[in-house]
Amino acid sequence: MAENVKKRVNLYTDFIIDDVFTIDPTDIENGCSFSPHTDIVEKDDAFIIQIDLPGIPKEDIEVEVIENTVSVQGVKKREQEGKSCSIKYYCMGRSYGRFKRRYHIPKPFNTKEVKAKLDNGLLVIILPKLIEKRQKKVKIPVE
Repeated sequence: MAENVKKRVNLYTDFIIDDVFTIDPTDIENGCSFSPHTDIVEKDDAFIIQIDLPGIPKEDIEVEVIENTVSVQGVKKREQEGKSCSIKYYCMGRSYGRFKRRYHIPKPFNTKEVKAKLDNGLLVIILPKLIEKRQKKVKIPVE
């Protein structure tokens, strides 16, 4: 059982560069106030990063790929108070402000074919794997 937990921790740390335990101090200085929930899935042909970003328009999200690292940053804005009425918060449980996450992908992927789509508050980033051009079976003539 302990070995299974160790494998899961290693898998997690292979993919995530910054998380709750290793927040970059410069992100805090730059006003990053929360870290969105993320799933990373490996399929036969691609890695898929799924990030919960409810209430954030795509114009406020930036996705970059540098070598084998995917960086996602943006801002979630609060509803603005109207001029004719003021807003009083009785409970404030949702996160607002700037965020920045970086994900290290330990295996090669095709940086030219990366796609990102925001649908219903879920950002999905597809990182196609590099496909080796090898045939499964090749006959070699004997000389």
